Amino acid sequence: MSGCIIYITGLSGSGKTTIAKRLHQLIPHSILLDGDEIRNTINKDLGFNNNDKKENIRRNNELIKLLYNQGFTVICSFLASIPEERDKLFDNNMRIIKVQLTTPLEVCMKRDSKNLYKSHPSNLAGYDVSYTLLSNPDIVIDTSNKTLDECVRIIKEKYDSYNID
Repeated sequence: MSGCIIYITGLSGSGKTTIAKRLHQLIPHSILLDGDEIRNTINKDLGFNNNDKKENIRRNNELIKLLYNQGFTVICSFLASIPEERDKLFDNNMRIIKVQLTTPLEVCMKRDSKNLYKSHPSNLAGYDVSYTLLSNPDIVIDTSNKTLDECVRIIKEKYDSYNID
C-alpha cells in the first residue's frame, strides 16, 4: 500500500469538509484530517494569533507525514492560511494532490454554517486578514458553480490516475 495526500484548502464555507468526507467514503485505506476537528482536539491549546496558526499548521503537517509514511491516503481539509508554514509539506518527495477551492467570499458567507462570518471575527483568513492561494495547485475548483458530485469526481479522477492501491 502506498500513500497519497489529498490536500484540500480554501476559505471557511468553501466546501472543504463536505468534499473531504465524500472522498473518504470512496477511497479505501484513507484517513480524513479536518481542520475543525483537529482544532477542537489535539490543537485545542492553540489560539488564532499568527504564531498559534503557524504551530497549528506545523502540527498538522507532521501528522500528515506520519500517516502518509504508514501508507495511508490522507485526505486533508484545512484553511491553512499561512503559506510559508503550509507549503513546507509540499517540499517533500511525496505524492500530493493539491486542491485549491476558489469559492467567492460572498458565497462562503452565505453558507456560513458555523456562524464564523456573522460573528465578525478577527483574524479570519479571507475575511479580515489575507488568504494566500496555493501556488501551483493540481486542481482548482470554484464550488459555487459545481455540484458536490462534480467536485468529488474531479479529485477522485486525479487520485485514480496515480493507480494507488
